[in-house]
Amino acid sequence: MVEIELWGAAPAVLNLFILFHKCGNNYTMKVHRHDRGTRFVESVQPPAADTIPNHDVAGVPVNVRCRNFGLRVLERNGLLEIDDARFLVFTRHPASFILSAVKYHLPGVEDWAIKKSQPHLGGMSLTAALNATDDEAERQIVAMIHFEGLYQRQASFADCFDRDDFRRVRCEDLFATDDPDYFMEIAKFLRLDTRPQFVRALQKASPAGMKRLPGQSTGAFRERDPYGALAPRAQDYYDEHFRRFADALGY
Repeated sequence: MVEIELWGAAPAVLNLFILFHKCGNNYTMKVHRHDRGTRFVESVQPPAADTIPNHDVAGVPVNVRCRNFGLRVLERNGLLEIDDARFLVFTRHPASFILSAVKYHLPGVEDWAIKKSQPHLGGMSLTAALNATDDEAERQIVAMIHFEGLYQRQASFADCFDRDDFRRVRCEDLFATDDPDYFMEIAKFLRLDTRPQFVRALQKASPAGMKRLPGQSTGAFRERDPYGALAPRAQDYYDEHFRRFADALGY
Protein backbone atom coordinates (compact mmCIF):
# COMPACT_ATOMS: atom_id res chain seq x y z
CA MET A 1 0.00 0.00 0.00
CA VAL A 2 1.32 3.43 -0.91
CA GLU A 3 1.56 6.35 1.46
CA ILE A 4 -1.69 8.33 1.71
CA GLU A 5 -1.48 11.84 0.32
CA LEU A 6 -4.13 14.33 1.40
CA TRP A 7 -5.09 17.19 -0.88
CA GLY A 8 -7.83 19.79 -1.06
CA ALA A 9 -11.19 19.22 0.54
CA ALA A 10 -12.17 16.13 -1.41
CA PRO A 11 -15.13 14.17 -0.02
CA ALA A 12 -14.81 10.61 1.16
CA VAL A 13 -15.19 8.65 -2.06
CA LEU A 14 -14.68 5.14 -3.34
CA ASN A 15 -13.93 4.58 -7.02
CA LEU A 16 -14.47 0.97 -8.03
CA PHE A 17 -12.56 -0.07 -11.16
CA ILE A 18 -14.66 -2.97 -12.50
CA LEU A 19 -12.20 -4.80 -14.72
CA PHE A 20 -11.62 -8.22 -16.19
CA HIS A 21 -8.84 -10.48 -17.41
CA LYS A 22 -7.29 -8.77 -20.47
CA CYS A 23 -9.81 -5.95 -20.12
CA GLY A 24 -8.53 -3.03 -18.03
CA ASN A 25 -6.67 -5.29 -15.62
CA ASN A 26 -3.04 -4.41 -16.35
CA TYR A 27 -3.97 -0.91 -17.46
CA THR A 28 -5.25 -0.08 -13.99
CA MET A 29 -2.07 -1.37 -12.39
CA LYS A 30 0.03 0.79 -14.71
CA VAL A 31 -2.03 3.91 -13.93
CA HIS A 32 -1.19 3.56 -10.26
CA ARG A 33 2.46 2.83 -10.90
CA HIS A 34 2.66 6.15 -12.74
CA ASP A 35 0.74 7.94 -9.98
CA ARG A 36 1.64 6.53 -6.58
CA GLY A 37 0.08 9.42 -4.70
CA THR A 38 -3.54 8.46 -5.35
CA ARG A 39 -4.62 5.92 -2.77
CA PHE A 40 -5.02 2.50 -4.37
CA VAL A 41 -6.37 -0.83 -3.17
CA GLU A 42 -4.47 -3.11 -5.51
CA SER A 43 -6.78 -6.11 -5.69
CA VAL A 44 -10.18 -7.18 -4.42
CA GLN A 45 -11.78 -10.35 -5.76
CA PRO A 46 -15.51 -11.16 -5.54
CA PRO A 47 -15.36 -13.26 -2.32
CA ALA A 48 -13.85 -10.26 -0.51
CA ALA A 49 -16.26 -7.63 -1.90
CA ASP A 50 -17.66 -6.96 1.57
CA THR A 51 -14.28 -5.51 2.61
CA ILE A 52 -14.47 -2.63 0.12
CA PRO A 53 -16.33 -0.15 2.38
CA ASN A 54 -13.52 -0.54 4.92
CA HIS A 55 -11.24 1.41 2.60
CA ASP A 56 -13.40 4.55 2.63
CA VAL A 57 -11.21 7.25 4.22
CA ALA A 58 -12.69 10.67 4.97
CA GLY A 59 -11.19 13.29 2.69
CA VAL A 60 -9.21 10.79 0.61
CA PRO A 61 -10.36 9.43 -2.77
CA VAL A 62 -9.63 5.70 -2.91
CA ASN A 63 -9.40 3.68 -6.14
CA VAL A 64 -10.22 -0.03 -5.77
CA ARG A 65 -9.22 -2.61 -8.38
CA CYS A 66 -12.16 -5.05 -8.51
CA ARG A 67 -11.24 -8.17 -10.46
CA ASN A 68 -13.87 -10.10 -12.42
CA PHE A 69 -16.89 -8.78 -10.52
CA GLY A 70 -20.42 -9.23 -11.83
CA LEU A 71 -23.35 -6.98 -11.01
CA ARG A 72 -24.70 -9.53 -8.50
CA VAL A 73 -21.58 -9.11 -6.38
CA LEU A 74 -22.22 -5.37 -6.09
CA GLU A 75 -25.89 -5.95 -5.30
CA ARG A 76 -25.27 -8.73 -2.78
CA ASN A 77 -22.77 -6.64 -0.83
CA GLY A 78 -24.75 -3.37 -0.90
CA LEU A 79 -22.05 -1.59 -2.88
CA LEU A 80 -24.53 0.16 -5.17
CA GLU A 81 -25.91 2.01 -2.16
CA ILE A 82 -22.61 3.52 -1.01
CA ASP A 83 -22.81 7.32 -1.01
CA ASP A 84 -20.44 8.95 -3.49
CA ALA A 85 -19.24 5.65 -4.97
CA ARG A 86 -18.33 5.59 -8.64
CA PHE A 87 -18.11 2.50 -10.86
CA LEU A 88 -15.74 2.53 -13.83
CA VAL A 89 -16.58 -0.54 -15.94
CA PHE A 90 -14.15 -1.75 -18.60
CA THR A 91 -15.57 -3.60 -21.62
CA ARG A 92 -14.04 -5.19 -24.69
CA HIS A 93 -15.44 -6.64 -27.90
CA PRO A 94 -15.85 -10.36 -27.13
CA ALA A 95 -14.23 -11.47 -30.39
CA SER A 96 -11.24 -9.19 -29.78
CA PHE A 97 -10.91 -10.72 -26.34
CA ILE A 98 -10.96 -14.27 -27.75
CA LEU A 99 -8.30 -13.48 -30.35
CA SER A 100 -6.10 -11.97 -27.67
CA ALA A 101 -6.69 -14.73 -25.12
CA VAL A 102 -5.63 -17.46 -27.57
CA LYS A 103 -2.47 -15.62 -28.61
CA TYR A 104 -1.57 -14.73 -25.02
CA HIS A 105 -2.16 -18.09 -23.34
CA LEU A 106 -0.93 -20.41 -26.08
CA PRO A 107 2.78 -20.06 -25.17
CA GLY A 108 2.02 -20.39 -21.44
CA VAL A 109 2.72 -17.15 -19.59
CA GLU A 110 0.67 -17.42 -16.40
CA ASP A 111 0.93 -20.17 -13.80
CA TRP A 112 -2.81 -20.55 -13.29
CA ALA A 113 -3.39 -21.07 -17.02
CA ILE A 114 -0.53 -23.57 -17.25
CA LYS A 115 -1.20 -25.60 -14.11
CA LYS A 116 -4.86 -25.34 -13.06
CA SER A 117 -7.03 -28.24 -14.17
CA GLN A 118 -10.31 -27.08 -15.74
CA PRO A 119 -13.27 -29.52 -15.61
CA HIS A 120 -14.96 -27.81 -18.57
CA LEU A 121 -11.81 -28.43 -20.63
CA GLY A 122 -11.75 -32.15 -19.90
CA GLY A 123 -9.46 -31.72 -16.92
CA MET A 124 -6.73 -29.99 -18.93
CA SER A 125 -5.38 -26.57 -18.10
CA LEU A 126 -6.23 -23.69 -20.42
CA THR A 127 -2.75 -23.61 -21.94
CA ALA A 128 -2.71 -27.40 -22.36
CA ALA A 129 -6.11 -27.37 -24.07
CA LEU A 130 -4.97 -24.64 -26.47
CA ASN A 131 -1.84 -26.61 -27.32
CA ALA A 132 -3.69 -29.90 -27.75
CA THR A 133 -4.72 -28.86 -31.27
CA ASP A 134 -3.18 -27.06 -34.24
CA ASP A 135 -6.59 -25.96 -35.45
CA GLU A 136 -7.12 -22.23 -34.86
CA ALA A 137 -10.91 -22.54 -34.82
CA GLU A 138 -10.68 -25.17 -32.10
CA ARG A 139 -8.35 -22.98 -30.07
CA GLN A 140 -10.76 -20.06 -30.33
CA ILE A 141 -13.62 -22.31 -29.24
CA VAL A 142 -11.56 -23.51 -26.26
CA ALA A 143 -11.09 -19.87 -25.22
CA MET A 144 -14.82 -19.18 -25.56
CA ILE A 145 -15.69 -22.24 -23.47
CA HIS A 146 -13.27 -21.17 -20.76
CA PHE A 147 -14.14 -17.46 -20.61
CA GLU A 148 -17.92 -17.60 -21.08
CA GLY A 149 -18.52 -16.98 -17.38
CA LEU A 150 -16.27 -13.93 -17.45
CA TYR A 151 -18.32 -12.42 -20.26
CA GLN A 152 -21.55 -13.18 -18.43
CA ARG A 153 -20.20 -10.98 -15.63
CA GLN A 154 -19.08 -8.22 -17.98
CA ALA A 155 -22.40 -8.14 -19.82
CA SER A 156 -24.31 -8.05 -16.53
CA PHE A 157 -23.46 -4.34 -16.27
CA ALA A 158 -24.99 -3.38 -19.62
CA ASP A 159 -28.15 -1.89 -18.08
CA CYS A 160 -26.09 0.24 -15.65
CA PHE A 161 -24.27 2.39 -18.17
CA ASP A 162 -26.94 5.10 -18.13
CA ARG A 163 -26.63 5.58 -14.39
CA ASP A 164 -24.84 8.69 -13.13
CA ASP A 165 -22.59 6.63 -10.86
CA PHE A 166 -21.44 4.35 -13.68
CA ARG A 167 -19.11 5.05 -16.59
CA ARG A 168 -18.28 2.54 -19.27
CA VAL A 169 -14.77 2.49 -20.76
CA ARG A 170 -14.35 0.63 -24.04
CA CYS A 171 -10.86 -0.83 -24.24
CA GLU A 172 -10.95 -0.25 -28.00
CA ASP A 173 -11.06 3.49 -27.30
CA LEU A 174 -8.86 3.47 -24.21
CA PHE A 175 -6.01 1.67 -25.95
CA ALA A 176 -6.14 3.66 -29.18
CA THR A 177 -6.75 7.33 -28.28
CA ASP A 178 -4.15 9.92 -27.38
CA ASP A 179 -6.69 12.72 -26.89
CA PRO A 180 -6.05 14.34 -23.47
CA ASP A 181 -9.73 15.32 -23.19
CA TYR A 182 -10.74 11.65 -23.24
CA PHE A 183 -8.66 10.94 -20.14
CA MET A 184 -9.72 14.16 -18.44
CA GLU A 185 -13.37 13.05 -18.72
CA ILE A 186 -12.52 9.80 -16.95
CA ALA A 187 -10.71 11.73 -14.22
CA LYS A 188 -13.67 14.09 -13.82
CA PHE A 189 -16.03 11.16 -13.39
CA LEU A 190 -13.79 9.84 -10.62
CA ARG A 191 -13.52 13.32 -9.05
CA LEU A 192 -9.75 13.20 -9.56
CA ASP A 193 -9.43 15.82 -12.31
CA THR A 194 -7.72 18.20 -9.86
CA ARG A 195 -4.81 15.73 -9.61
CA PRO A 196 -2.55 16.40 -12.61
CA GLN A 197 -0.48 13.32 -11.68
CA PHE A 198 -3.51 11.09 -12.00
CA VAL A 199 -4.72 12.59 -15.28
CA ARG A 200 -1.25 12.15 -16.79
CA ALA A 201 -1.11 8.59 -15.49
CA LEU A 202 -4.39 7.68 -17.20
CA GLN A 203 -2.96 8.70 -20.55
CA LYS A 204 0.56 7.38 -19.97
CA ALA A 205 -0.77 3.89 -19.17
CA SER A 206 -2.56 3.61 -22.52
CA PRO A 207 -0.77 1.68 -25.30
CA ALA A 208 -1.74 4.49 -27.69
CA GLY A 209 1.29 6.52 -26.63
CA MET A 210 3.77 3.64 -26.44
CA LYS A 211 6.40 2.94 -29.10
CA ARG A 212 6.32 -0.75 -28.15
CA LEU A 213 3.35 -2.68 -26.76
CA PRO A 214 3.76 -4.02 -23.21
CA GLY A 215 4.47 -7.72 -22.79
CA GLN A 216 0.93 -8.74 -21.87
CA SER A 217 -0.58 -7.00 -24.91
CA THR A 218 -1.15 -9.03 -28.08
CA GLY A 219 -2.27 -6.11 -30.23
CA ALA A 220 -5.64 -7.75 -30.91
CA PHE A 221 -7.39 -4.51 -29.90
CA ARG A 222 -6.16 -3.03 -33.19
CA GLU A 223 -8.19 -5.53 -35.23
CA ARG A 224 -10.91 -3.50 -36.95
CA ASP A 225 -13.18 -6.49 -37.53
CA PRO A 226 -12.46 -8.97 -34.71
CA TYR A 227 -15.47 -11.13 -35.54
CA GLY A 228 -14.30 -11.40 -39.14
CA ALA A 229 -10.86 -12.43 -37.89
CA LEU A 230 -12.29 -15.51 -36.17
CA ALA A 231 -12.03 -18.80 -38.03
CA PRO A 232 -15.35 -19.73 -39.72
CA ARG A 233 -16.17 -22.63 -37.37
CA ALA A 234 -15.34 -20.41 -34.39
CA GLN A 235 -17.71 -17.79 -35.80
CA ASP A 236 -20.49 -20.38 -35.67
CA TYR A 237 -19.72 -21.12 -32.02
CA TYR A 238 -19.50 -17.37 -31.30
CA ASP A 239 -22.90 -16.76 -32.88
CA GLU A 240 -24.46 -19.40 -30.67
CA HIS A 241 -22.70 -18.65 -27.38
CA PHE A 242 -21.06 -15.20 -27.46
CA ARG A 243 -23.19 -13.06 -29.78
CA ARG A 244 -25.55 -12.31 -26.89
CA PHE A 245 -22.72 -10.67 -24.96
CA ALA A 246 -21.73 -8.55 -27.95
CA ASP A 247 -25.35 -7.47 -28.42
CA ALA A 248 -25.80 -6.62 -24.73
CA LEU A 249 -22.60 -4.55 -24.69
CA GLY A 250 -23.32 -2.80 -28.00
CA TYR A 251 -20.59 -4.39 -30.12
